[in-house]
Amino acid sequence: MSTCNPRIAYAFPHAGGTATIYRRWIDQLGHDGPVTLFPMELPGRGSLIRQEPIHDLNRLVENLGRKIIDDLNIRRRYGVEDWIIFGHSFGGVLGYATAQFLSTRCGLTPKFVVLSASIAPNIQDYDGRHLESDQDIIARLRRDNATAPALLDHPAMCSRLVTQIRSDYLIRNQYKKLLGTTLNCPIKYIRALDDPHVPADCANAWRAFTTKSLEEITISGDHFAIYENLACVLDVMCGGATRARGRHLVGA
Repeated sequence: MSTCNPRIAYAFPHAGGTATIYRRWIDQLGHDGPVTLFPMELPGRGSLIRQEPIHDLNRLVENLGRKIIDDLNIRRRYGVEDWIIFGHSFGGVLGYATAQFLSTRCGLTPKFVVLSASIAPNIQDYDGRHLESDQDIIARLRRDNATAPALLDHPAMCSRLVTQIRSDYLIRNQYKKLLGTTLNCPIKYIRALDDPHVPADCANAWRAFTTKSLEEITISGDHFAIYENLACVLDVMCGGATRARGRHLVGA
């Protein structure tokens, strides 16, 4: 465990993803980067494949929140107190929900939350995607062009991925539980300009979920462009001058 960096970022993956999606960022950051990245792994996948998946949003958020508490308790022995949450797409809303649990139930509030391509709960389409056939889910993954064709063509690996995606769709359908909640910390929202899945005014919808400032940062690219923009993410995480294409506060 690295304890030399002053800020910890707990990073939540997109739907169907595992903690390994952030491996390249961790390799690029090294041991002396400005932020220590802690990828969050959901039960039932990746390194936690032997655990039972959790299909209830409240239980999942508590499970993830307790992991953050355990990690923070260790880091505090080394004087580390500064922490934030980052999440992409589905993972951004899950990260917000976890931060909300930690704030209201445990008295722990992150310095701020960074959301990437995450659609706010008040404008989500609660469309029952978890009820789609395996074939329909696979077709959607091919259209999104973010999953290696070799993985989708491998029966066993594809079956596991579809199971994970379906589980996340089920959790996503429960994001309506977050309506009426707020965080007492700033939200920084990253949107890719050519993202077909995120409305141009999506950042403004998050205004209802924070009592503090809401800032939008725009970058070039599509829905998964964030994974190629570590420099921008670091600027946002560190609160420095952004290398993104645009940045502005979203009005109250």
